[in-house]
Amino acid sequence: MHTFQGTGKAIIYCLSENPGLTVKQTYHRILPVIPRPISYQAVHKKIMELEQVGVVERKNNLCFLSNKWLAEMAMLAQHAMRKIEIINDSMTDYHTIAEIREYYIQRYTNAAGDPNTLYKGNENGDWYERKDS
Repeated sequence: MHTFQGTGKAIIYCLSENPGLTVKQTYHRILPVIPRPISYQAVHKKIMELEQVGVVERKNNLCFLSNKWLAEMAMLAQHAMRKIEIINDSMTDYHTIAEIREYYIQRYTNAAGDPNTLYKGNENGDWYERKDS
């Protein structure tokens, strides 16, 4: 069983494993995975905070992770995985920091190799030339 240092993390994990719990059920489920004693009121307060920031939704007094928040986390995870793949690919081909830096300079400058052309990432993790107007 995994132990969580934060109440919020424990609540999120609990609701990911058991969607549709009441606050009281959530409280009883996270007690074994939190290393320090915690009150029901503290769990209730944390669930309310998570609800205010859009992580948790309550329907008929049952707690669920927000579909919107889950979609955002999935996009973030997918983006991070793409970046890790790029780094892992470059790490197998290049053995020094200088070689990796040169790889990125070549990849993100224009075909002529002009280092003054700036490129930025978009929300899809793709790169494009920045146009300053």
